[in-house]
Amino acid sequence: WYYKEYLKVEEDLIDVYSEDADRNRFQAWQGFIPHDDFRSLFERLLTALERGNTEQIKPPWIYGAYGTGKTFACFVIKHLFEEPTNIVKTYLDGHEKIKDLAPRFLALRNIGRWLVVYKSASSHITSTTIFLSEIQEAIKRALLESGSDLTVTFKEKVLSYLKEHPTLWKDIFQKYQLE
Repeated sequence: WYYKEYLKVEEDLIDVYSEDADRNRFQAWQGFIPHDDFRSLFERLLTALERGNTEQIKPPWIYGAYGTGKTFACFVIKHLFEEPTNIVKTYLDGHEKIKDLAPRFLALRNIGRWLVVYKSASSHITSTTIFLSEIQEAIKRALLESGSDLTVTFKEKVLSYLKEHPTLWKDIFQKYQLE
């Protein structure tokens, strides 16, 4: 007997899942094997999206050590919302760990079209203002990628106003320089 009869080496393994990896290998998400933590995340997400009561509508916050599969899990959820229903149903039914959650999820999917917004690399966010700005930019990007009509963000409105009124800053400094 040889090891090759029992072991298989996956030569196209994605060691760090990212937006680029997801974009370039569009079916790789289907290789994710749900585990207990993913089931817990998925259940909490379903409960929040079903909007049953005010205490359960908070979205789950995902955190953990580097390399634990947080990004991969998020992209699986993204694909579950965006892929054709037959592919989603096949994926959910193919994993005993989450198979029983399929009816709840598919009922949510049938409500209408969902927009999934994803933001990676957030270590530079050090304030509430930067956090809100990053959320706006991520939503804007997701809307543009989905082909939606889009108005400008609050940040863009402020910058546009300041460009159209360049004397505003001069007036502000003059008005308050003696105080």
